Amino acid sequence: MRWLLVGRGREGVEGAQLEGFDMYAGALRAELGLEVVRQDAATLAEARAAIAAHADVDAALVMPSWAEPAERLIAWCREARALGPRLVLLDYYAQTSSPHLGAAPHVDLYVKRQALRDRGLYRRELASGYVFTEFLARDLGWDLAGWRFGSVLPAGHEGALVVGWSLGVLRRNRLLARLGAAPWALRPLDVNARVGGEEADGPQEWYQRYRALARERLQALAGRLRVSHSGRVTRRRYLAELLRSRVVVSPFGWGEVCFRDYEAVACGCLLVKPSMRHVETRPDVFVDHETYLPLRWDLADLEEVVRRALEEPRRARRIAENGRRRLRDYFERGGFVADVARVADALAGRRRALAA
Repeated sequence: MRWLLVGRGREGVEGAQLEGFDMYAGALRAELGLEVVRQDAATLAEARAAIAAHADVDAALVMPSWAEPAERLIAWCREARALGPRLVLLDYYAQTSSPHLGAAPHVDLYVKRQALRDRGLYRRELASGYVFTEFLARDLGWDLAGWRFGSVLPAGHEGALVVGWSLGVLRRNRLLARLGAAPWALRPLDVNARVGGEEADGPQEWYQRYRALARERLQALAGRLRVSHSGRVTRRRYLAELLRSRVVVSPFGWGEVCFRDYEAVACGCLLVKPSMRHVETRPDVFVDHETYLPLRWDLADLEEVVRRALEEPRRARRIAENGRRRLRDYFERGGFVADVARVADALAGRRRALAA
């Protein structure tokens, strides 16, 4: 079995989505018989040329830009699918939503790094296309200023949408999860508040307003607890700070899942985050009260949840250790290989269903 990975470089979220294939190339070959060819493409034209040049592969996994107009991507999928290999769209986008669900009838599989557990929500028109922005508009009355990132999944193609793996599958997270974490009692920072967003100039988008709300809640703790600053620092300083932190607060950004979530868990911190009960992703370190502590989406309980966690260190330490162990087990016990195998099985099943 040979797959062509049409990527978008090795940095950021785009690079993170494919790093697992480099990390586990030997295991993928030995356990699944999977050989991978990788080629980057900045445009759809380049992606089509890459597929045409590797028409002998079994499947082409393509990462289109999130900004690609939906109709153009759909037309491209029709053409690319005729080139021979099975066609998979690999969605690295931040949100559980996507503007490209209309492409589902024209591909063999649509793989997201995280998806709504309730797939029926993809058949609904959500405010601004995203379940979280619908909450902000409906429950908090926020003006989203025309922002939209979503689409409706065509009826009958629910089977095309599967969850793959998240941007947590990184070498640095595997290394951090393997290292011995500093004892909870010896960590000098009670709360890590590096939530970002304060550098933005001009009008604030909804996600920047939400980060500002999180900073406001965190600042209320600063007088009683040892709380970090909230602005950006170098990656080295940031990771060193995580290793010295007990609690890490990680609000939603453009999407629910971010690098910070996995970095915090890998460093042995207690992750405190808006409830992730609606999200399916892998590695799954988001089990309420077992691997992280959930917050209300309006963050009204942030202070209480953090304060109580620090007042109950044995419970907090247990949850942090559970999360770290769950992430470490994913890396050490073949989690990524199992996820790739699951996608391969879904691809084969989808092919049979379409041929029937």
